[in-house]
Amino acid sequence: MERPPPGLLRDAGLVDEFALSYAARFESLHDQLIHGEHGNQFDPTNRFADYGDPLDTPIGAHVVDEIVRPIGSSTRLTGNLDLRDVSFVFPLAAIPEWIASRIFYRFLGEVLRWIAVLFVIANVAHLILIWIGSSDAQRTTRTILAEVAYDVGLLILICAVVFVVGRRTARRASSLLALRLAGASSDSEPTRIRRALLAEDPLPVGAGVAPRNIAVFVSAHTHAPSSTQLRRDDETTTAVVNTGCWLRQLQPVPTRFGAPNVFVPMFVQTHVRVQRSHEGVVVELWDRPRPARRMLLWIERAAIAGRMPKDVPSPTTSRLLDRQLIPGRMRAST
Repeated sequence: MERPPPGLLRDAGLVDEFALSYAARFESLHDQLIHGEHGNQFDPTNRFADYGDPLDTPIGAHVVDEIVRPIGSSTRLTGNLDLRDVSFVFPLAAIPEWIASRIFYRFLGEVLRWIAVLFVIANVAHLILIWIGSSDAQRTTRTILAEVAYDVGLLILICAVVFVVGRRTARRASSLLALRLAGASSDSEPTRIRRALLAEDPLPVGAGVAPRNIAVFVSAHTHAPSSTQLRRDDETTTAVVNTGCWLRQLQPVPTRFGAPNVFVPMFVQTHVRVQRSHEGVVVELWDRPRPARRMLLWIERAAIAGRMPKDVPSPTTSRLLDRQLIPGRMRAST
Protein backbone atom coordinates (compact mmCIF):
# COMPACT_ATOMS: atom_id res chain seq x y z
CA MET A 1 0.00 0.00 0.00
CA GLU A 2 1.45 3.36 -1.00
CA ARG A 3 0.80 6.61 0.79
CA PRO A 4 -0.82 9.14 -1.61
CA PRO A 5 0.67 12.64 -1.99
CA PRO A 6 -1.64 14.65 0.33
CA GLY A 7 -0.71 18.03 -1.13
CA LEU A 8 -1.63 17.04 -4.67
CA LEU A 9 -4.99 15.53 -3.76
CA ARG A 10 -5.98 18.43 -1.49
CA ASP A 11 -4.85 21.10 -3.98
CA ALA A 12 -6.88 19.42 -6.71
CA GLY A 13 -9.99 19.63 -4.56
CA LEU A 14 -10.46 15.87 -4.56
CA VAL A 15 -10.48 15.55 -0.77
CA ASP A 16 -11.09 17.87 2.16
CA GLU A 17 -9.68 15.72 4.93
CA PHE A 18 -7.18 12.88 5.28
CA ALA A 19 -7.81 10.11 7.77
CA LEU A 20 -7.05 6.44 8.18
CA SER A 21 -10.76 5.74 8.57
CA TYR A 22 -14.08 7.50 8.26
CA ALA A 23 -17.27 7.17 10.30
CA ALA A 24 -20.59 8.73 9.38
CA ARG A 25 -24.31 8.34 9.98
CA PHE A 26 -27.51 9.75 8.57
CA GLU A 27 -29.19 12.36 10.76
CA SER A 28 -32.43 10.39 10.75
CA LEU A 29 -30.63 7.10 11.58
CA HIS A 30 -28.38 7.89 14.55
CA ASP A 31 -28.00 4.24 15.50
CA GLN A 32 -26.69 3.24 12.04
CA LEU A 33 -22.92 3.87 12.04
CA ILE A 34 -21.16 3.58 8.67
CA HIS A 35 -17.42 2.86 8.94
CA GLY A 36 -14.98 2.94 6.04
CA GLU A 37 -11.27 2.20 5.78
CA HIS A 38 -8.83 0.85 3.23
CA GLY A 39 -8.63 -2.53 4.96
CA ASN A 40 -4.89 -3.12 4.73
CA GLN A 41 -4.64 -3.27 8.53
CA PHE A 42 -6.38 -6.65 8.38
CA ASP A 43 -3.68 -7.96 6.02
CA PRO A 44 -0.55 -9.04 7.97
CA THR A 45 1.71 -8.47 4.96
CA ASN A 46 0.46 -4.88 4.45
CA ARG A 47 -0.24 -3.73 8.01
CA PHE A 48 1.46 -0.57 9.29
CA ALA A 49 2.56 -0.56 12.93
CA ASP A 50 3.00 3.23 12.91
CA TYR A 51 1.71 5.37 10.04
CA GLY A 52 3.72 8.30 11.34
CA ASP A 53 7.03 6.46 10.99
CA PRO A 54 8.46 6.81 7.43
CA LEU A 55 10.68 3.78 8.10
CA ASP A 56 7.69 1.56 8.83
CA THR A 57 7.14 -0.35 5.58
CA PRO A 58 5.23 -3.65 5.64
CA ILE A 59 6.42 -6.72 3.77
CA GLY A 60 3.80 -6.09 1.08
CA ALA A 61 5.45 -2.79 0.16
CA HIS A 62 8.80 -4.54 -0.25
CA VAL A 63 7.18 -7.23 -2.42
CA VAL A 64 5.73 -4.57 -4.74
CA ASP A 65 8.90 -2.45 -4.89
CA GLU A 66 11.49 -5.24 -5.05
CA ILE A 67 9.69 -8.09 -6.85
CA VAL A 68 6.52 -7.05 -8.68
CA ARG A 69 7.79 -3.80 -10.18
CA PRO A 70 11.16 -5.25 -11.31
CA ILE A 71 9.26 -8.08 -13.02
CA GLY A 72 6.98 -5.57 -14.69
CA SER A 73 9.88 -3.43 -15.91
CA SER A 74 11.67 -6.45 -17.39
CA THR A 75 8.60 -8.02 -18.87
CA ARG A 76 10.12 -10.50 -21.30
CA LEU A 77 12.01 -13.17 -19.37
CA THR A 78 12.36 -15.48 -22.37
CA GLY A 79 11.47 -15.38 -26.04
CA ASN A 80 7.88 -16.41 -25.38
CA LEU A 81 7.30 -15.58 -21.69
CA ASP A 82 6.10 -12.04 -21.04
CA LEU A 83 5.16 -11.10 -17.48
CA ARG A 84 4.07 -7.51 -18.08
CA ASP A 85 0.58 -8.24 -16.73
CA VAL A 86 1.86 -9.05 -13.24
CA SER A 87 0.53 -5.73 -11.90
CA PHE A 88 -3.03 -6.85 -12.73
CA VAL A 89 -2.90 -9.89 -10.43
CA PHE A 90 -4.81 -9.40 -7.17
CA PRO A 91 -4.10 -10.14 -4.40
CA LEU A 92 -0.30 -10.35 -4.26
CA ALA A 93 -0.57 -13.86 -2.87
CA ALA A 94 -1.91 -15.02 -6.27
CA ILE A 95 1.22 -13.90 -8.17
CA PRO A 96 3.14 -17.19 -7.62
CA GLU A 97 0.20 -19.19 -8.98
CA TRP A 98 -0.10 -16.84 -11.98
CA ILE A 99 3.63 -17.07 -12.81
CA ALA A 100 3.55 -20.88 -12.54
CA SER A 101 0.47 -20.97 -14.76
CA ARG A 102 2.10 -18.81 -17.45
CA ILE A 103 5.23 -20.93 -17.49
CA PHE A 104 3.29 -24.21 -17.48
CA TYR A 105 1.01 -23.44 -20.43
CA ARG A 106 3.73 -21.90 -22.56
CA PHE A 107 6.08 -24.78 -21.88
CA LEU A 108 3.38 -27.38 -22.50
CA GLY A 109 2.21 -25.65 -25.68
CA GLU A 110 5.75 -25.56 -27.11
CA VAL A 111 6.48 -29.18 -26.17
CA LEU A 112 3.23 -30.48 -27.64
CA ARG A 113 3.78 -28.54 -30.84
CA TRP A 114 7.26 -29.99 -31.36
CA ILE A 115 6.11 -33.48 -30.45
CA ALA A 116 3.31 -33.22 -32.99
CA VAL A 117 5.63 -31.90 -35.72
CA LEU A 118 8.23 -34.61 -35.16
CA PHE A 119 5.48 -37.24 -34.96
CA VAL A 120 4.04 -36.23 -38.32
CA ILE A 121 7.44 -36.07 -40.03
CA ALA A 122 8.60 -39.43 -38.65
CA ASN A 123 5.33 -41.19 -39.44
CA VAL A 124 5.05 -39.84 -42.96
CA ALA A 125 8.61 -40.97 -43.70
CA HIS A 126 7.98 -44.37 -42.09
CA LEU A 127 4.73 -44.94 -43.97
CA ILE A 128 6.31 -43.98 -47.28
CA LEU A 129 9.04 -46.55 -46.71
CA ILE A 130 6.44 -49.22 -45.88
CA TRP A 131 4.43 -48.41 -49.00
CA ILE A 132 7.49 -48.47 -51.25
CA GLY A 133 8.84 -51.72 -49.82
CA SER A 134 5.58 -53.70 -50.07
CA SER A 135 4.00 -55.30 -53.15
CA ASP A 136 0.66 -56.29 -51.54
CA ALA A 137 -1.53 -53.17 -51.46
CA GLN A 138 -4.21 -54.63 -49.15
CA ARG A 139 -1.69 -55.90 -46.64
CA THR A 140 0.20 -52.63 -46.84
CA THR A 141 -2.98 -50.70 -45.98
CA ARG A 142 -3.60 -52.85 -42.90
CA THR A 143 0.00 -52.41 -41.82
CA ILE A 144 -0.18 -48.66 -42.25
CA LEU A 145 -3.43 -48.44 -40.23
CA ALA A 146 -1.92 -50.54 -37.46
CA GLU A 147 1.21 -48.39 -37.42
CA VAL A 148 -0.83 -45.17 -37.30
CA ALA A 149 -3.00 -46.49 -34.43
CA TYR A 150 0.07 -47.56 -32.47
CA ASP A 151 1.84 -44.24 -33.03
CA VAL A 152 -1.24 -42.21 -32.10
CA GLY A 153 -1.53 -44.18 -28.85
CA LEU A 154 2.15 -43.63 -28.18
CA LEU A 155 1.74 -39.90 -28.89
CA ILE A 156 -1.15 -39.64 -26.43
CA LEU A 157 0.89 -41.46 -23.79
CA ILE A 158 3.87 -39.14 -24.28
CA CYS A 159 1.64 -36.06 -24.08
CA ALA A 160 0.02 -37.39 -20.90
CA VAL A 161 3.42 -37.97 -19.28
CA VAL A 162 4.57 -34.47 -20.24
CA PHE A 163 1.34 -33.03 -18.85
CA VAL A 164 1.61 -34.84 -15.51
CA VAL A 165 5.29 -33.96 -15.04
CA GLY A 166 4.67 -30.33 -16.03
CA ARG A 167 1.66 -30.06 -13.71
CA ARG A 168 3.62 -31.40 -10.76
CA THR A 169 6.54 -29.07 -11.49
CA ALA A 170 4.18 -26.08 -11.75
CA ARG A 171 2.64 -26.90 -8.37
CA ARG A 172 6.04 -27.12 -6.70
CA ALA A 173 7.19 -23.88 -8.32
CA SER A 174 4.01 -22.12 -7.20
CA SER A 175 4.51 -23.31 -3.61
CA LEU A 176 8.13 -22.19 -3.55
CA LEU A 177 7.30 -18.79 -5.00
CA ALA A 178 4.52 -18.37 -2.45
CA LEU A 179 7.05 -18.90 0.33
CA ARG A 180 9.38 -16.38 -1.28
CA LEU A 181 6.61 -13.80 -1.35
CA ALA A 182 5.74 -14.43 2.29
CA GLY A 183 2.65 -16.26 0.98
CA ALA A 184 -0.91 -15.96 1.93
CA SER A 185 -2.42 -17.32 5.08
CA SER A 186 -5.41 -19.60 5.09
CA ASP A 187 -6.95 -17.00 7.41
CA SER A 188 -8.28 -14.64 4.73
CA GLU A 189 -8.74 -10.91 5.13
CA PRO A 190 -12.58 -11.07 5.02
CA THR A 191 -12.44 -13.65 7.81
CA ARG A 192 -10.23 -11.38 9.92
CA ILE A 193 -12.59 -8.45 9.34
CA ARG A 194 -15.59 -10.46 10.48
CA ARG A 195 -13.68 -11.69 13.52
CA ALA A 196 -12.72 -8.12 14.43
CA LEU A 197 -16.33 -6.96 14.12
CA LEU A 198 -17.40 -9.68 16.56
CA ALA A 199 -14.68 -8.78 19.07
CA GLU A 200 -14.93 -6.19 21.81
CA ASP A 201 -11.58 -4.56 21.01
CA PRO A 202 -11.52 -1.32 18.94
CA LEU A 203 -10.64 -1.63 15.26
CA PRO A 204 -6.96 -1.04 14.28
CA VAL A 205 -7.66 2.38 12.74
CA GLY A 206 -11.22 2.85 13.98
CA ALA A 207 -10.46 5.92 16.11
CA GLY A 208 -12.12 4.37 19.14
CA VAL A 209 -15.19 3.10 17.27
CA ALA A 210 -16.67 0.03 18.94
CA PRO A 211 -17.16 -2.77 16.35
CA ARG A 212 -20.56 -3.62 17.85
CA ASN A 213 -21.87 -0.15 16.90
CA ILE A 214 -20.99 -0.48 13.20
CA ALA A 215 -23.94 -1.14 10.90
CA VAL A 216 -21.97 -0.94 7.61
CA PHE A 217 -18.26 -1.77 7.23
CA VAL A 218 -16.71 -0.73 3.90
CA SER A 219 -13.20 -1.69 2.73
CA ALA A 220 -11.36 -2.05 -0.57
CA HIS A 221 -7.85 -3.42 0.01
CA THR A 222 -8.30 -6.79 -1.70
CA HIS A 223 -9.92 -5.24 -4.81
CA ALA A 224 -12.36 -8.17 -4.67
CA PRO A 225 -15.97 -6.91 -4.67
CA SER A 226 -18.14 -8.62 -2.10
CA SER A 227 -21.27 -8.09 -0.07
CA THR A 228 -22.02 -10.21 3.00
CA GLN A 229 -23.91 -9.83 6.23
CA LEU A 230 -22.76 -10.47 9.77
CA ARG A 231 -25.39 -11.37 12.37
CA ARG A 232 -24.63 -11.16 16.09
CA ASP A 233 -26.14 -12.99 19.04
CA ASP A 234 -28.24 -9.96 19.95
CA GLU A 235 -29.89 -10.09 16.46
CA THR A 236 -28.14 -6.92 15.25
CA THR A 237 -26.56 -7.12 11.79
CA THR A 238 -23.62 -5.51 10.01
CA ALA A 239 -23.15 -5.27 6.25
CA VAL A 240 -19.56 -6.12 5.31
CA VAL A 241 -18.82 -4.86 1.80
CA ASN A 242 -15.77 -4.46 -0.44
CA THR A 243 -15.96 -1.79 -3.13
CA GLY A 244 -13.67 -3.68 -5.51
CA CYS A 245 -11.91 -1.35 -7.94
CA TRP A 246 -12.05 0.12 -11.43
CA LEU A 247 -9.13 -1.86 -12.82
CA ARG A 248 -8.42 -4.68 -15.22
CA GLN A 249 -7.70 -7.84 -13.30
CA LEU A 250 -6.46 -11.32 -14.08
CA GLN A 251 -8.88 -13.69 -12.39
CA PRO A 252 -8.25 -17.45 -12.03
CA VAL A 253 -10.61 -19.86 -13.80
CA PRO A 254 -10.57 -23.53 -12.66
CA THR A 255 -9.41 -26.01 -15.29
CA ARG A 256 -9.85 -29.69 -15.99
CA PHE A 257 -7.60 -32.60 -14.99
CA GLY A 258 -6.03 -30.66 -12.14
CA ALA A 259 -4.08 -28.32 -14.42
CA PRO A 260 -3.04 -24.90 -13.08
CA ASN A 261 -5.77 -22.27 -13.15
CA VAL A 262 -5.94 -20.06 -16.24
CA PHE A 263 -5.94 -16.34 -15.44
CA VAL A 264 -8.48 -14.55 -17.63
CA PRO A 265 -8.50 -10.72 -18.07
CA MET A 266 -11.65 -9.04 -16.76
CA PHE A 267 -12.59 -5.49 -15.85
CA VAL A 268 -13.76 -5.10 -12.26
CA GLN A 269 -15.68 -1.83 -12.23
CA THR A 270 -17.67 -2.02 -9.02
CA HIS A 271 -18.70 0.39 -6.31
CA VAL A 272 -20.83 0.49 -3.17
CA ARG A 273 -23.80 2.75 -2.53
CA VAL A 274 -25.14 3.41 0.98
CA GLN A 275 -28.56 5.07 1.21
CA ARG A 276 -31.17 5.57 3.90
CA SER A 277 -34.73 4.34 3.86
CA HIS A 278 -37.68 4.27 6.26
CA GLU A 279 -36.64 0.79 7.39
CA GLY A 280 -32.91 1.39 7.85
CA VAL A 281 -29.74 1.63 5.80
CA VAL A 282 -29.70 0.19 2.28
CA VAL A 283 -26.31 -1.10 1.06
CA GLU A 284 -25.94 -1.87 -2.65
CA LEU A 285 -23.07 -3.32 -4.67
CA TRP A 286 -23.06 -2.10 -8.30
CA ASP A 287 -21.06 -3.17 -11.33
CA ARG A 288 -20.50 -1.52 -14.72
CA PRO A 289 -19.67 -4.34 -17.20
CA ARG A 290 -16.98 -3.61 -19.74
CA PRO A 291 -15.43 -5.94 -22.34
CA ALA A 292 -11.84 -7.05 -21.85
CA ARG A 293 -9.49 -8.20 -24.58
CA ARG A 294 -8.67 -11.84 -23.92
CA MET A 295 -5.54 -13.07 -25.68
CA LEU A 296 -5.15 -16.63 -24.43
CA LEU A 297 -3.08 -19.47 -25.80
CA TRP A 298 -4.96 -22.26 -27.57
CA ILE A 299 -3.96 -24.65 -24.82
CA GLU A 300 -5.31 -22.26 -22.16
CA ARG A 301 -8.63 -22.04 -24.00
CA ALA A 302 -8.73 -25.82 -24.24
CA ALA A 303 -8.06 -26.16 -20.50
CA ILE A 304 -11.08 -23.98 -19.62
CA ALA A 305 -13.36 -25.07 -22.46
CA GLY A 306 -16.93 -24.57 -21.29
CA ARG A 307 -15.75 -22.59 -18.26
CA MET A 308 -14.73 -19.33 -19.90
CA PRO A 309 -16.49 -16.42 -18.12
CA LYS A 310 -19.00 -14.65 -20.33
CA ASP A 311 -17.91 -11.24 -21.53
CA VAL A 312 -20.08 -8.34 -22.60
CA PRO A 313 -19.71 -7.26 -26.26
CA SER A 314 -19.66 -3.55 -25.36
CA PRO A 315 -19.81 -1.32 -22.27
CA THR A 316 -23.22 -1.38 -20.61
CA THR A 317 -24.98 0.58 -17.91
CA SER A 318 -24.44 -0.19 -14.26
CA ARG A 319 -26.21 -3.23 -12.84
CA LEU A 320 -27.09 -4.15 -9.27
CA LEU A 321 -25.18 -7.16 -7.95
CA ASP A 322 -26.40 -7.27 -4.37
CA ARG A 323 -28.67 -5.33 -2.05
CA GLN A 324 -28.85 -5.44 1.75
CA LEU A 325 -31.18 -3.78 4.21
CA ILE A 326 -29.72 -3.20 7.66
CA PRO A 327 -32.56 -2.36 10.04
CA GLY A 328 -32.13 0.23 12.76
CA ARG A 329 -30.65 -1.04 16.00
CA MET A 330 -33.62 0.17 18.03
CA ARG A 331 -36.02 -1.44 15.56
CA ALA A 332 -34.08 -4.69 15.56
CA SER A 333 -34.20 -4.96 19.33
CA THR A 334 -37.97 -4.40 19.60
